[in-house]
Amino acid sequence: DMKQMKCAAQLEGERLREARDRGEPYKCSIWMLVTDSPWLREEVVRRKHKSATGIGNIKREVLSTMTRGVHTRKKRDPSSADFAEGMVDWYLMGETDLLVGGGMYSFCKTAALRTSRPYYEGL
Repeated sequence: DMKQMKCAAQLEGERLREARDRGEPYKCSIWMLVTDSPWLREEVVRRKHKSATGIGNIKREVLSTMTRGVHTRKKRDPSSADFAEGMVDWYLMGETDLLVGGGMYSFCKTAALRTSRPYYEGL
């Protein structure tokens, strides 16, 4: 949600400033968005993709998969392909530099634990 976007932007700024101060500036900042909400996906891309980060002239890119979250909805009779879709997202999340999650769900937390990545509650 929007609280997580704000948290992600704050963490992004900190990391970009630290890299710049070390003399290793980023050329761009990439966000990977994992959500089963088409509305949220479109809203984050609309607001943040190709936008300025506020640090130098570094632009932001937003990547997202088209996961539908069917694997968590028993009433929709999820298939093996639906579970594979969720597994790919979970794996990719663990390969990021850090994760911003929220709420009681463990999907994002376990992805961070798999690769010992920093996890932040964006609440």
